Amino acid sequence: FTKQATKDGVFPIFSKKVHEYAWRQHPKIPANRGAAVLIPVCSFQDKPSILFTKRASHLSSHSSEISFPGGHVEPADESLEAAALRETREEIYTPLDNVVILGKGTTVPSLKGTPVTPVLALLPNNLHESMLNGDPSEVDRVFCISIETLMQEETSKHLKRLGRHAPVYSSPCGDIWGLTAFILRPFLHKLLQPVFEKVSRTDDDDRINTL
Repeated sequence: FTKQATKDGVFPIFSKKVHEYAWRQHPKIPANRGAAVLIPVCSFQDKPSILFTKRASHLSSHSSEISFPGGHVEPADESLEAAALRETREEIYTPLDNVVILGKGTTVPSLKGTPVTPVLALLPNNLHESMLNGDPSEVDRVFCISIETLMQEETSKHLKRLGRHAPVYSSPCGDIWGLTAFILRPFLHKLLQPVFEKVSRTDDDDRINTL
């Protein structure tokens, strides 16, 4: 992973055209109100997967939507990575010991124009269903979807709220859309799928060589 990041640890996953378009749609950016989300890559049921949350239904903002864990950067946060981890620990009870930060993506705007930085992280433990719990005041559900399934479920729909076609992913807890899908798609196509396909081919070659 790290070989694909810049010297500042940034994955240039968005093309210049896409990045400029996104920011043109949101020229007003709240001062000192950045946010960071964690893209937790993990092993779930022995498959390379990504962890998501379904936001609590009683929340006033983005209720019941599927998202990455994360939130606004606070003054006490030493970095965007620290903010993403702090927010994740507040939302979910899944063990986060020895999390490996792999890098971060280019900052993109939310629908409200808030600068959001995605942080890619590797959870070292093999997760199982009993470990996927969250704070009920923040989330209704914590769940994982394999990278293979995400690639298979990817589609695009015309979203009235966005006024254009955008990527959408089906999940057991509802559609993944909006900023989460906008961030997810290039990470999947440009980084995660190529890396795990290479690992899978290597494993297959190793098994063949042992026959």
